[in-house]
Amino acid sequence: MGDGSICIHTLHSPNLKQKLNADFESLKNWVVKYYVNKENDTHYEHIIINEKPFNDTYYSYQFTDVENSFTKGEFGKIELIHLNNGIYKEKLISNYLIKSFLSYNYRTKRDCKWSDYYMKKESKSIGFFVFLKEVPALHNRFAFTNWLQLESYLPDDFLKLLNEFQKNFNGKTKSKGLADQNS
Repeated sequence: MGDGSICIHTLHSPNLKQKLNADFESLKNWVVKYYVNKENDTHYEHIIINEKPFNDTYYSYQFTDVENSFTKGEFGKIELIHLNNGIYKEKLISNYLIKSFLSYNYRTKRDCKWSDYYMKKESKSIGFFVFLKEVPALHNRFAFTNWLQLESYLPDDFLKLLNEFQKNFNGKTKSKGLADQNS
């Protein structure tokens, strides 16, 4: 787990001695499997992220297959389609589909393989992506919690892109007002 604890599931036994023996045997097997043999479980597909709302709203982003694969260090812009709003953990959640990836490195566009119903929808929001070969996580499972942990994984050109966007975006919000941020 993210806090350093482990989660093991052992057999139930009404006999405390048998239960403790099963627990310790499971713990011993866990240590051998993950620390001694350095095995990975194939059923783990995603890193564990502590969910937190941003400005009192949760956000979700869905993507699917694209035609061509990405290369390490490739980055660019993504076009987003707003799906709907809902309630999650008693707060607003805004759900998006990623419509396409526009690569700045290779000047290519990769559309996601959504149905025509979604692909015909107008994209009114953008985001940015960077493709990393290595998992940017502690122990290949737990998402970083600050930018400094992630910095060595990111190409300098991608960081420059984010910096330029932040400068331009901050200038827009100061001159146009917060109500116009999505334009």
